[in-house]
Amino acid sequence: MPCYCRDPSILAECGLDEQTQEVLLSNIKRKLTSQAVKIRSDFEVACYGYEGIDAVKAALRAGLACSTEELPIKINLIAPPLYGTYFHVLNLLSESLRFNYSVTTLIFML
Repeated sequence: MPCYCRDPSILAECGLDEQTQEVLLSNIKRKLTSQAVKIRSDFEVACYGYEGIDAVKAALRAGLACSTEELPIKINLIAPPLYGTYFHVLNLLSESLRFNYSVTTLIFML
């Protein structure tokens, strides 16, 4: 957050009365609050080798292993062999990297 939200004394030099300053700070904090973003990805999982369904299960479990309490990743079966994964994020850049790592792990497991 910008420094004027952490240190309201910066706005004191503007000559605003106390009530106006409080309303201004509350509006600024509300506007700067991050909005949650839902990211979804659909992918097909298939293994035509000897391992077959066991390799698919292992790959899906490896993708789910990347899930954390702050970033729960869910993988749903849409229609075989199509799966979908999604999660909600507040900080799009750092958490989307974790999502990419999860999907990459899933791909390399196959």
